Order: sequence, then C-alpha cells, then structure tokens
Amino acid sequence: MLKKKCLSLHEKIYWLVLVLTLFGLLMSFSTTYTYFFTSSNVSPYRDFFKQSLFALAGFFSISVISRLPVKFWKAMALPFFTASCALLVLVLIPPFYSTRILNESGEVARRWLNLGFFSFQPSELVKFGLILVLSRLMTMHKGRMNFNEFLKSLLILMIPVVLVFVEPNFSTAIIIFLLGLATMMVGATPMKYFFLTALPVSGLGALVLFRSERLMNRISSYQNVFLDPSNSGYQVLQSFIAISRGSWLGKGFMRSSQKFYSLPEAQTDFVYSIICEEFGLLIGIVVLYLYFLLFFWAMQVSLRLKDGFSSLLAAMIGFHIFLQAIMHIAVTIGFLPPTGIPLPFVSIGGTALVVYLVEAGVLIRLAKKAEFCV
Repeated sequence: MLKKKCLSLHEKIYWLVLVLTLFGLLMSFSTTYTYFFTSSNVSPYRDFFKQSLFALAGFFSISVISRLPVKFWKAMALPFFTASCALLVLVLIPPFYSTRILNESGEVARRWLNLGFFSFQPSELVKFGLILVLSRLMTMHKGRMNFNEFLKSLLILMIPVVLVFVEPNFSTAIIIFLLGLATMMVGATPMKYFFLTALPVSGLGALVLFRSERLMNRISSYQNVFLDPSNSGYQVLQSFIAISRGSWLGKGFMRSSQKFYSLPEAQTDFVYSIICEEFGLLIGIVVLYLYFLLFFWAMQVSLRLKDGFSSLLAAMIGFHIFLQAIMHIAVTIGFLPPTGIPLPFVSIGGTALVVYLVEAGVLIRLAKKAEFCV
C-alpha cells in the first residue's frame, strides 16, 4: 500500500495565495479594460500588464523570502519600521507626493510617494513594519511589561496612525490602529493598561470624528444609504445594485454593467461587488472562505511555533490579510461606511500586492519552520 502524500502546510499557503493572486489578475483585466471605452487612447491591457508585473515581482520575493532565516526579520524589525515611517513623513512634503490622486472632495490625497518613473504608497509598507516591530517588542517584554513599556508601545503605534491620518487616509489609519492593538493584545499585554488608556484614546478619536465633515458624511450615508443616494450614499447603493444583479450564479465574466460608469473605484475599493455581479454570490462566498482558510492556516502555524516572535508574527500576518478582506467586503455590503479598503491580492494596486506577497513569503517561511501535514 502506497502512503497518500498530502501537501505540507507551507505548500497549501503558497497555492492558496497563488489562486487568489491569479483570480486578482483576472479581475484586474475585467475591471480596467473598460478604460478603453471610457478614456481615449488607453490600451485595455495596460493595467492588467502592470498588475501582472507586480505579481511576478511579488512571487520572486516569495521565492527569496521563504528561504531567509526568521532572525533576519527580527533584526530588520526596527530599521524597516523606521524607514517606512520616514517615507510617511516624506510623502507629506509637497515635492515628493503625487498630485494626480484626488479624494472625493477634490483635494490632493498625499498618499503616493512620487519618484518620477515610479510611485508607491508608504502606508502599505508601514503595516508590515508595525507588525514586525511590535512583535519583537511584545516578545521582549512578555510577562513582565510595565505601564511605561506599554506607553512606549502605544507611542510606536500612534506614530504611523497619525502620519497616515493627516495624508488624509482615514481607513488605512484605522487598519493600522486595529492591527497594532491586536498585536499588543495577542502579545500578552496586561488588559488593565488598555482599560487605563481607553477613555483618553476614545475621547481623542471622537473629537477627531466630530470635527471631520467628510467622516460624518460617510457615517450618515452608512446609516441610511437612501438619504443621499446621488452623493454620500452613491457608491454603496451602486454596490448593492451590482451584487443584486449578479444573484447567485452571476452574469458571467466581463459582463458586469456597473463597472462602466455606475460604480466608482470598481477595480479597487468595490472589486468584491464586481466579483458578485460577474460570478455570483456563491463564488463571492467561496472567496470569503479562502481568506478565512488562509487565516486559519496562519493560526495553525502560530500555535505550532515555540519561538514567541515567530508565533506572534505568523498570527498577525494572517490577521492583517483577513482583517483587510473582511473590512473590504463589509463596505461593499453596507456593514461599514465606504472607507477605500482594497481586497488583498485581488484589488488593483502594485504596492499593496507586493507587500501582501512579501507577508505571504514570511508566513510560508514560518510554516516551514513549524512543518507538519494537515
């Protein structure tokens, strides 16, 4: 009797990430070829080829990173985080940010660092940098963290949150804050410290919220999309229409009508709506399940690792990807206000795709360290 060979965990993670990325390339073509009809002299393959190049770069990174020792990332935690925060400062200086990206109010969004021949979002880098530095800090003080060390960790967390918030990029600032908070909690930070700082942090957040007209408009449209269906509730309403048109089985690949003129940012912030319109809600549920499966496998890796840094790093990489996916899907179905969150591995965006694939490479390396067959 031949023993049936099953895939090891790191192989399962690799193939799952590959499936999600290939599906993302499929959706990148479906959602961006429309520029050929809505803009002049634009190749229908332009964005698809660009995204494909980033995907190739990301998988090349996986092949390298999955061979690096874990101690490399432990040593690089502080330098990586410091460099990504420095880039966040740089992107706020007028000569360095791209002036081509505007927010919904018509203001320049200082999110893209312009290098002339290339531009990218430092905020995507700082998410991974924060995971690295907090994972190292939490494992250094695990079981003996005092209040001063907690405040130091909280200050490290708030540096990128504030820098991203003033870009302004509210959704990414929230994700960074939740990611850092989760890392500190899972890293065995005493809960009493969170209770002590909850009131002032919540008060500061509420003050910022009520002073921002844009954020209040988003919340009001979230509470009732039909109050202002042609303005603040427009995107979510069009997302509802896309999902309802797809029904259970979808209209067919590239047959979405909402992506042409009706649904803004169909290739990034609302790509899940187009997935449901073209492939149906059943495939939409399958996509959600794949993200849950990746998170579940990341937790398995985390639980099998003996080293505190490696264990926390694996858990937080899985949590980061799953958190982004859940928040993206929640926006498209009206559970959260429209916040501009891309779907990992699927939405158009070269910087984000490469960072997700780098994180996947680290997770694969950690899975190799805790090798077992499930």
